[in-house]
Amino acid sequence: MALSRAFIAFVTTVQALGAQPADSIASRPVAPGVTHVRLVRLAGPFVVNVLRIELGAGGAELRHVRAEGALRGREKTSAIVSRLERAGETVLAAVNADFFDLKTGENENNAVVDGEWWKGLAVTDSPADSSANVHSQFALDSRGRPLIDQFVFDGIGITPRDTFAIAAVNAVPRAANTVALFTSRYGTPPPSDSIRTKFEIQLAFAGRRADTLLFVRGAPSPTGAVLAGFESMAWRVGSIRAEETLRVVPRTAPRAAPLALLVGGWPRIVRDGVNIAARSGALEGAVPHNIGIRNPRTAVGCSRDSATLFLVTVDGRSKTSAGMTGVELGDLMLELGAYQALNFDGGGSTTMIVRDRIVNSPSDSAGERAVGDALVVVRRRAVPALDSARLLANLSALSADSMEGRRIGTSGGARARAFLLREFARIGLSPVRDSFPVPFYARVRGDAVDGVNVVGMIRGTKHTDRYVVVSAHYDHLGVRNGVIYNGADDNASGTAGVLAMAEWFKSHPPENSMIFALFDGEESGLLGAKAFVDKPPVPLERIIANVNLDMVSRNVKGELYASGAAPYPVMKPLLDSIAAIAPVKLVLGHDTGVGENNWIQQSDQGAFATKQIPFVYFGVEDHPDYHKPGDKFEHIEPGFYYRCVQTIAEFVRRLDLRLDRVAQVRAGRN
Repeated sequence: MALSRAFIAFVTTVQALGAQPADSIASRPVAPGVTHVRLVRLAGPFVVNVLRIELGAGGAELRHVRAEGALRGREKTSAIVSRLERAGETVLAAVNADFFDLKTGENENNAVVDGEWWKGLAVTDSPADSSANVHSQFALDSRGRPLIDQFVFDGIGITPRDTFAIAAVNAVPRAANTVALFTSRYGTPPPSDSIRTKFEIQLAFAGRRADTLLFVRGAPSPTGAVLAGFESMAWRVGSIRAEETLRVVPRTAPRAAPLALLVGGWPRIVRDGVNIAARSGALEGAVPHNIGIRNPRTAVGCSRDSATLFLVTVDGRSKTSAGMTGVELGDLMLELGAYQALNFDGGGSTTMIVRDRIVNSPSDSAGERAVGDALVVVRRRAVPALDSARLLANLSALSADSMEGRRIGTSGGARARAFLLREFARIGLSPVRDSFPVPFYARVRGDAVDGVNVVGMIRGTKHTDRYVVVSAHYDHLGVRNGVIYNGADDNASGTAGVLAMAEWFKSHPPENSMIFALFDGEESGLLGAKAFVDKPPVPLERIIANVNLDMVSRNVKGELYASGAAPYPVMKPLLDSIAAIAPVKLVLGHDTGVGENNWIQQSDQGAFATKQIPFVYFGVEDHPDYHKPGDKFEHIEPGFYYRCVQTIAEFVRRLDLRLDRVAQVRAGRN
């Protein structure tokens, strides 16, 4: 791994200043683009650990992770790493991050985790600050660029009749006459105090558009929020009408692109290549015991071109390493090659993990300290590489004129079914019972209809008697007045997507058994899905979750919706983790409210929801060709379609690895 000129110069300085033979530098690769360096300087004495991360190398990504996955709580950095590893992540390294309340573990500064605002402030929650301001913070924007600034939360709320400022998220604002948003991350909002009047309304989460959150005033919801207006702003909040939509736009001052990650520290020690630590008292209210004496330290910095990130720990309070002052730490970051740098929480909190091992020497006598959050370096996991040529070929075949719109009970539907049976056999799926076709009888507007589902499975490697059902409907509207309704998006796209995933999981066997179900008669009232859950091929209680695809091949905004997190919040962390890495814009919503805002019963997942089976439905919003003859193969968007199916496949893969928690919810053990 090549080192920067500044880094080589630093090594030369170490060797020149410390003529003693014990001065040393040891470097080892951790992963492509990630290097761990250990430096020993007797002149301090200092023991320094450095993680050098090439942000453009593509092998790693940075995550902000809260202790215990909650706004409040404390957890050792090593325990955070172990928890992520158990969830299927490959953790390369981690350091402790923001200052926190020793009792609650809540961080003192703004917090954005995987693009979600967990905490937003105009003034830092710090008992040690000598002035009322906001501390410097480290961020990655939505394009992956590192930023260090004093970000002030500056949100806005928009209704059809009003626009107003939102001063805080999950925190009581210090300023008078303000509005705050309390999301489900917060828990129960704080009671009103004796000084300030407050008016609250309940909000149901209704999805998101890019960085805009959508809420509807209504009944309390597990994934909803509370909007609180203080003093003169109470009437503005109270004026939002029942069932009215509120748009919340989280912003910062200074303005920046939407943030994927935001974590606080204190204070900034390097700005534009200049050590400013000595002025931190005037700039940020830093106090002498924080910055002016030698302590164990943790820091983050980035190079001038923003291509290289440095995570640094300095041991302290020992004979082998005295720790550093803020000024010494700033000098160190400059020598390493940092152009911008920020001090994180230090002292007994200072911890660096590299490949499951603590590489620094925590200074507390009891060892590693439980902290409020961490910056974690994980191996970037590529979404499954599907057979794109076959995916498109199957969609084309299913939506061809020869399939005559695939209506239930027609010769076109039978031809589509024969095609699917050949694909199941080619992939190597096994029948769940005796054969792939599963006939059922139904009545449609008084007429008897014979439908046929196509059902196959892959046996799990660990839990053979626990099932995830991956489904789509293969029927469409058939021929009307001599015109073929080909149904390329609705739902040849979902059907071909299920086939592609079945083929991928056949080569990458899941831990839990997977049933791949292609339903008939969805357009006539979810007939095939209802028949499946009424007479399931396995005990119904062993079906833990359903993932359903319906219309996933075209959207002018590049958005794929995921519905199901509102009725089943257990799915939200999984969906959030997918949204952070998805090659399409994954939007959560359409699973609260009524009518068009609620898709729960509008496709086959509705049959599973009726049986209280957790589900996630993936689909796009209606387009001009929905249920029209124009829904043809030539109108799909091949690149978007492929990326959608990749995204869904990665969700199914992660769901399989983390099915224990969903199984607890399924069994009623919340």
